[in-house]
Order: sequence, then C-alpha cells, then structure tokens
Amino acid sequence: MAKTYSYIFLISTFLLLIGCKSNVKKSQSVSGEKPEGMVWISGGKFKMGSEGPQARADESPVHEVNLNGYWIDQTEVTNAQFAVFVEATDYETTAEKDVDWELMKVQLPPDTPKPHDSLLQASSLVFKTTNGPVELR
Repeated sequence: MAKTYSYIFLISTFLLLIGCKSNVKKSQSVSGEKPEGMVWISGGKFKMGSEGPQARADESPVHEVNLNGYWIDQTEVTNAQFAVFVEATDYETTAEKDVDWELMKVQLPPDTPKPHDSLLQASSLVFKTTNGPVELR
C-alpha cells in the first residue's frame, strides 16, 4: 500500500513539473560565467502594491510587474567589503550627507511643517541588547 502511494506521489510530482510553465524569457537566462560569491535570481512576474485600510496611498493600485533576472550576493556585505567599496568610489552614506528638506517632504503628508534646521541632521538608531524579553504592551 505504501509503495502504491509512493508511485502516485512520484507520478503526480512529475506531471506537476511538466505542467509548470516558466516565465523566464531566453533573454533572462543566466549568461556568462557565475560571478564569484553570487547566485542568479530568475526573473518573472509578480503583483506589486497593496490595497485596504492599512495600505499607504502610494501602494495602490495593485499592478503586475515584470522583473528581469539578476545576480545577487549569497551573503551580506561585510564592513570590510563596504570599506573597500567606499574607498574605491568615494561613496557617501546617507548619514554623511546633509538632510535635503525638499527631498524629505515629498515622503510626508501634505502641509507638514518644516522642522527647525537643527533637527534636520543625519542620525541613526543604536539598539541595546536586553537581558531578556521586553514587555511591548
């Protein structure tokens, strides 16, 4: 009996795989050699956006997006790797740039008053490890 179910499972899986159609076009296939430390993410279509009471106004309407395939690092970028990148490109992080109110206000509700210039400074959050669970209520 178990052997019969195994055959049914294998045949069903085989038929499912045959019936699946790939959305990846030939132009999206992996080309060239695999860059060291990277993996290929196949392109395809997905629904982007959100609707409902918790959705932001700029998240609707839900619409179909076609994303091309791309290479991505297998692991996070280390601080040492980022330092090499910054040195090679003179890249400036957001924290090193002055805050541009004109750019910032487009992300805020209309008529949001401009804060005092002393408050428009780059900053960051630092999280402290706790000795146990933190009550969130």
